[in-house]
Amino acid sequence: MKSNRIIRYILAILFIASSLSFSFLAYADDISYSYNSDTNTLTLTGSGDMEEYSENYLPPWHRYAATCENIVMDEDITSISSYAFADFESVSALTLPDGIASVGLGAFARCTSLDYLFIPKSVTSIADSSFAYDDSVLKSGFVLHSDPGSYALHFAKQNNIPFDMDNILCGATPVSIDVRGMRAYYKYIAKADGTFRVYSSGNHDTYGAVYDSSFNLIKSNDDISDSNTNFSVNVDFVKGNTYYIRTNLISSGLTGTYNLRIAPVSYQLYISIYAMLNKAGDATNLLITDALVDGSPCNGTFTIDSTETTVTKTVTYNGVVKNFTFTPDSDDYITIMTVDADNDGYVNAKDYAILRNNSSPYLPLYGNFISY
Repeated sequence: MKSNRIIRYILAILFIASSLSFSFLAYADDISYSYNSDTNTLTLTGSGDMEEYSENYLPPWHRYAATCENIVMDEDITSISSYAFADFESVSALTLPDGIASVGLGAFARCTSLDYLFIPKSVTSIADSSFAYDDSVLKSGFVLHSDPGSYALHFAKQNNIPFDMDNILCGATPVSIDVRGMRAYYKYIAKADGTFRVYSSGNHDTYGAVYDSSFNLIKSNDDISDSNTNFSVNVDFVKGNTYYIRTNLISSGLTGTYNLRIAPVSYQLYISIYAMLNKAGDATNLLITDALVDGSPCNGTFTIDSTETTVTKTVTYNGVVKNFTFTPDSDDYITIMTVDADNDGYVNAKDYAILRNNSSPYLPLYGNFISY
């Protein structure tokens, strides 16, 4: 009778366990993995390189490929092995951690939902057919994201893989050619109309080129002069347009570091002055038409026409004086506090009601406040 009770107890435990979400920890070489069926999340922890896998020897976590939606990896993992995440059909976005140095053959083969993959600048080796491939065909809609100037972007450009990156700004951006023959790519979205000098500085023989958003060549250069092997080009940028800059070492057998620089030759910014809507400084559609800019009346907008990288303007409104510093990468508007009748840090309908009840002369400022 006692043995029967034990058996029934064990069966009860198994029944309860079967009704709970499935999560466990296992090991594969130096990398441990766990899977949480509540969140459909695969978590890989550990350090060092993954064991190398193949089409005929898939990783042990491949059993979750059909249901997994999220993949989380430890920052101490240094490689993504071949076919590591092949057939993970429900993963739509993945960010690889800093520290990953290589991505293996077919690492994301047949990932039919994968649209977004971020590969950090630490990656310096990528095998063929790594991203969202079905055999040799790239998945439609897939975009590789990476840090500006990374090897991953070089690989993407060389293999006609759509890519994207953060914008760089005027000033100096460090370039690291970590892999022989690598080309570094950068994106610049113009905030101002003008002529800009794009050039390199350092002790290397460099090449540079500027392209439009479709990668049509605008200008390129090898040497500034016989005695200066940095490159330099002057380019006319149009506000709102996207440009790509490529730079590399002339010798494909070398690696090294130098600076990519963007400096204004002359530019124009068209600035509008708006009321502040909330404490975060968000602009309303309240255009401030009676401010002073550097002591001169302003009808809500003013132009900065300069050759300097930074320009400071003094804006006076309702007796309050504020200084604003602009660069070629500044937004095309500024916000100032105005008509905050109840002094709560917001300009809204409450202030409108107060001004209306008091027949305030500032009431006309709300003429364009169409939200109320």
